[in-house]
Amino acid sequence: MKKLVCFFTILSMALFLITGISHAVMGVDDKTPAQRLLVIGYFNNNSMSGENTEIDIINLGSNPITVHWAIYNNVSAHILDDSFTMSSLDCIHFDVRAMAPNTETFLDANGDGISEFYIIFDVVREATHQYATQIVGVAPEYNQDLAAGFPFPITPTNVLTATARIVDIRSGYSTELPVYHIESDAMGGFETPICGPVPIGGGTTTISQWVWVPYRSNPTYPSSKSVIVVWLESATTAGGRTIPIDVFDSDENTYSSLMDLSKELNFISLPEGISGQIGTGTFVSGFIRFYMPDDGAVFVIQKADDAFMQVTFPATHSTPDINLYKYGDSY
Repeated sequence: MKKLVCFFTILSMALFLITGISHAVMGVDDKTPAQRLLVIGYFNNNSMSGENTEIDIINLGSNPITVHWAIYNNVSAHILDDSFTMSSLDCIHFDVRAMAPNTETFLDANGDGISEFYIIFDVVREATHQYATQIVGVAPEYNQDLAAGFPFPITPTNVLTATARIVDIRSGYSTELPVYHIESDAMGGFETPICGPVPIGGGTTTISQWVWVPYRSNPTYPSSKSVIVVWLESATTAGGRTIPIDVFDSDENTYSSLMDLSKELNFISLPEGISGQIGTGTFVSGFIRFYMPDDGAVFVIQKADDAFMQVTFPATHSTPDINLYKYGDSY
């Protein structure tokens, strides 16, 4: 296994050197080497559930580096942080459930027995217990973390990549989670994602971003469902945010509903996670359409009989055109 990991590490390094640096895009797990990584995790706190989030961090650079990590719950409260060193072409494994005793107690902000969290990994000049408060789209002149003395490298160090997985040991399933690669530029700022307000010349413009999310659930087996994950980089979400959504089911019915995105990190189980009808029948499936309200990322976790089966990225479009999809398709 160690030789296999080494092989893929060297292969990734070779591709990195051949292709050079290309810009990462939020909402897509593109594996572009970056100075900062965002990983969104999830597991059932019951130790008998067998669920966990596991992460492998890789340094694709030719020099040793120091990496700082910080973990936040879904209302962006900082829980833990620390630093570690990596040699060149090194790989470090993270087991989130084992990171600290009773970690899940602090990660379950809702008290519903589910840990919902995100972790930021940063290349830094030296070990620190400071932690980032701004994640994406930070221009150098507005980078409060830099002004507060967070020890970013002197020059961009876009060498980190990672894989992350939801693991269900009991059911024998695991599926890969997205890892958002956030690059630093020569000016000391971080790239801006494609969704939401984008600073241009000191002002702000908005890129239209309609999101189409496929869903399915089986009322006979309540654990079989789709879970929409919406991460928003915005302090305003703490004040509450409910957005209108359109639901198109496989029987060609249309419903208008509401979805609560009041947190920075939102896990919404369907169909119970929205206000309003989402369809009827033994096996419910279709699409949900909504306008992405801010900077951030969206993906869908599909569960079947308590096992995590797959993670999908929804389609995004500049117009809310229902004709882009045919009702009743299987996903």
